Amino acid sequence: MSQATRKSKPARSEGIKLPETVRVRLFEAGILSLGLLVLVLLLSLLSFDPTDVAWSFRSSTPKVDNWMGPFGAWFALQPCLKFLF
Repeated sequence: MSQATRKSKPARSEGIKLPETVRVRLFEAGILSLGLLVLVLLLSLLSFDPTDVAWSFRSSTPKVDNWMGPFGAWFALQPCLKFLF
């Protein structure tokens, strides 16, 4: 009785190999960018003011008191994000 032999799978191509220092710097840049985004979003939530003009609310005065400006007022007004924090 002969034994079955397995066919070897072709090796996967690993794509472009980056030098270790470039890979580490790209990872660090991604972490710093993510941290900056989290900081901006946190500041916009902390400075939430219900009278800010945003996408679903108009006011007689177009003054925005949110520390992150109109973007922060728009972001802080998102109902699903209020429940996360």
